Amino acid sequence: DMGEAIRLMEEVVSDHPGTALARLWLGVDLLVVGYINRAIEQLEISVRLDPVAGVNLDWLARAYIHDRKFDHAVETALKGVQLGRRQAVVPIISNALINDRFDLLSDDVTRDFYPAQPYFDHLEKLRSDPDHYSAAMEWADQELTDTEGAPTRIYRYVRLVFAWEARR
Repeated sequence: DMGEAIRLMEEVVSDHPGTALARLWLGVDLLVVGYINRAIEQLEISVRLDPVAGVNLDWLARAYIHDRKFDHAVETALKGVQLGRRQAVVPIISNALINDRFDLLSDDVTRDFYPAQPYFDHLEKLRSDPDHYSAAMEWADQELTDTEGAPTRIYRYVRLVFAWEARR
């Protein structure tokens, strides 16, 4: 039960208040159950205690997304990516979807996250020609079925972006 997990992590933090990892785990647990402000507090402390741990920045950026602090989320996520935490690009992608900020998806940081350059080619065509939607979706479907070991979540996300872009 998450309540018990949080209580135990709070004890660990109480016993070891200067341990960034304990603060991180407590912050993640709090975020999972929806205590966003408390999560941000713990995650910010975790970052202060260990500012070069990309995982801390990644989770803090995710918490900022939940708190609708989108600019903070992107800034924090970029720091995480620069420190080698590739997953920290997820809050940037979330921000792009929530706020219709597809410009965030075209920089080198997010471009490196995707396994295939054709995604960006289809996205550019779709932006200039909404009739390209069928071809873009066909490509995404083909990638979902043909790419052995393909990260399915990424291609599902690609389909979502194409659909979102076509409605703009």
